Amino acid sequence: DLSDATRRREVLHRIAAGHRRVVVISEGLLAYLTPDAAHELARELAVYPSYSHWLVDLINPGVLKLMQTRAADTMTETARVEFGPAEGPRVFESAGWKPIECHSILKAAARLNRLRLFMRLIAMLPEDPYDVPKKRPWAGVCVLERTTGTDGAPAPDA
Repeated sequence: DLSDATRRREVLHRIAAGHRRVVVISEGLLAYLTPDAAHELARELAVYPSYSHWLVDLINPGVLKLMQTRAADTMTETARVEFGPAEGPRVFESAGWKPIECHSILKAAARLNRLRLFMRLIAMLPEDPYDVPKKRPWAGVCVLERTTGTDGAPAPDA
């Protein structure tokens, strides 16, 4: 339960203490956190040198709005999408994480022939996955690399 800050910190500390290099995967998680909670998690992970990389899936405000509109009547207080940062993959840079690899979900679906004609045409539009559009819907998967601890100092292993 990520909302229990004490327990979350205990688990993160225990994992970090027992391993030299850890890759964190948070698939399907960040969108359900508040912006403050997502940033808090990023800062807490950056404290430990063991957490070297973090795989995240992100949505932008365009997708966030679509999800909130389409699922408004089915979302509960505890399962609401709230995090769709306008900064895109760079959202956690101030917390010590830089994007080193990003892939648009739309582009990946096009490469796998998983789109209808109209969406295939949309997927042909140029796109920089590191500088995502703020209004046009965008979703992607990114690999983040830890760059600093929460004190702002460069990570010893960066």
